[in-house]
Amino acid sequence: MKFNKDTFLNDITDKVQSAIDKNLITSEDVDSNNVERLHGFIQYALAELIEDRKFALDVLKDFNYDEKTPWDSLQEEYGTFGSLMDIALVNLWKFLQAEGCTKYEYYKYDNRQNGSMLDVIRDDKEQQNNPSSNVPDENDQFNNGDNDDIVPVEKPRRRLRIVR
Repeated sequence: MKFNKDTFLNDITDKVQSAIDKNLITSEDVDSNNVERLHGFIQYALAELIEDRKFALDVLKDFNYDEKTPWDSLQEEYGTFGSLMDIALVNLWKFLQAEGCTKYEYYKYDNRQNGSMLDVIRDDKEQQNNPSSNVPDENDQFNNGDNDDIVPVEKPRRRLRIVR
């Protein structure tokens, strides 16, 4: 499997959002901004992702955070690197930090209906496509200014001229 950073980002954020939706990361964790819980889940997902040395090399071809920061600083922050996979994990983590995915604000959405994010979006689209309100707006053909007696407003007729 060739590494793709867009696919990777979508996979990780989908896993985190799913964990929030399924209450693996609880609303109390989100409300109290328990980033340790979020970071632990992301690290678990990252550990599952790196399969072999080839995949680690593909990751390192796309990311070079380890080139921008001295190795000593990275090892002080993350621990001693024992393999290419360790370096790849740190680079993936730095990428997620740069994208803002290691903060709860990235995953917040309007929870009006206490449903999952996709359910809320689908409901919004359905309401836009099938408005259920009977209140006419200014562009409505039935609007005559009086909402009690809705009478269709006749549109001006066009004369068609047929040329022979």
